[in-house]
Amino acid sequence: MRTFLLLLALGFLPVLAEDWTATDGTVYKDVQLVKLNTDSITITDSEGNATIPFSVLPPALQKRFGYVPPLDRMKVVASWTSITTAYGKVIPITKVTEVDAHSVHYETANGAGSVEIADLPDDVQKSLGYDPDAAAKAVADEKAREAATDAMIAQVTAVDKAAKKLADENGQNTTPDSTNSSPSATLQSQITSLQNQIAILQTDAQTQDAEELAAYNSTSNIFYNSQGQLEHRQALGISQQAHDDRAQIQALQSQIDELQARLKKLLSM
Repeated sequence: MRTFLLLLALGFLPVLAEDWTATDGTVYKDVQLVKLNTDSITITDSEGNATIPFSVLPPALQKRFGYVPPLDRMKVVASWTSITTAYGKVIPITKVTEVDAHSVHYETANGAGSVEIADLPDDVQKSLGYDPDAAAKAVADEKAREAATDAMIAQVTAVDKAAKKLADENGQNTTPDSTNSSPSATLQSQITSLQNQIAILQTDAQTQDAEELAAYNSTSNIFYNSQGQLEHRQALGISQQAHDDRAQIQALQSQIDELQARLKKLLSM
């Protein structure tokens, strides 16, 4: 491999003159190497030039060019019917639902659970490609996301309370007090509130697009932007305000996804 890379670096490319058959059935005849890329190889063959992903090369060629296929953790655990920890505890399972950087998530006859990969035997850790540093980072990232979600819930709750107080002061509140709502009801309330915010932003974005399009002069191809300045470009219906609205929508949807995941986990307990 080192000799091959040295020749490549010096510009001396070996003439392979081989026939290759990729795993997707494509046949390449009279192959000559042109360039090694990060995740592919560029060649010439009897039909011209081609760039082939390493992932579709047969194992012998992958090995020749130093390519290591990414580990498919779910394939490793596909046949598991139980999990035995490094401490001898045996967990009967029906299936593994997910393997992330630090945990194996599974279902049992009585519910769902997870086990830290660090608590599994060394050979199992190795088969799952366990990396303690990557696992620690993943845990930190998850905690950061949860903290951001908790902060968002607190913010939305504060806004709801302020709105309720204002309605009470004006004698307009007809909403039942939800102070003693269950955690699942609280999460669902936050999800609904965020969905309502998204609906408002979507309407505003559509309005902004319509207004910007209306300002477009199709005969002179002059476009009036939100500051009243002329821009010589086609009207694409993408105002800055609409762009900002859609960015907020994307952020809110991510928060909704996080809340829905927490709600699902809560309801499964």
